[in-house]
Amino acid sequence: MDGAPDVPGYIFPNGRRILFVHIPKAAGTSVEIALRRQAAEFLFDAKFHSVPERTTRVSAQHLHTAALNRLVLPGFFNYSFVITRHPVDRLVSEFRFRRGLLPASRRATGVRGLGREPAEFSAWLTYALRAVQKTPWAFDNHLRPQFHFAYPNAQVFRLEDGLEPVWQALSEQSGIAIAPPAKRHQTSRVAPVEVSPEDRARIVAHYAEDMERFGYE
Repeated sequence: MDGAPDVPGYIFPNGRRILFVHIPKAAGTSVEIALRRQAAEFLFDAKFHSVPERTTRVSAQHLHTAALNRLVLPGFFNYSFVITRHPVDRLVSEFRFRRGLLPASRRATGVRGLGREPAEFSAWLTYALRAVQKTPWAFDNHLRPQFHFAYPNAQVFRLEDGLEPVWQALSEQSGIAIAPPAKRHQTSRVAPVEVSPEDRARIVAHYAEDMERFGYE
């Protein structure tokens, strides 16, 4: 479940309330843009990293289910959904995303005491797994296992199956036609990333429950 998980909610003019549990690096930005065109958005803090005082450890849009359940009453949303991605592809996309950040943004979302983030994938993977062992909130919650964002009764879509089923479900659940943006947004810089069999095995082992729960091989 291209990876931080965002959890913005949307209130439509007809009163329907929809929750999108957005796993970062899984086409979530395109879905958010499509929903913003038709509904009022809440649970989204675009200025989280630029303000001097923060009320939460991560931005509101990156809260996972356990934290979200303490803020939202059960039954508040009429419909909720999540889009998952294969853990290996998600980590590669996160690596590309991190490499494209400005140094200040990388520091703001990083973990202290681990040094500079490596520029080579295998070394970065070691760095990232150390970071998430130190704090599960690492990289603004981008590395947290996807099953932590499995909101109760949320419909699960897999990015690998395409987004057409998402648009169809959103249109049916909101009562308003939801169409994809004209172009993809928030795409990571395209650069070749070599994932060795050893690194693939490390990712699969770390995200074993995601692999099993969401049917990834």
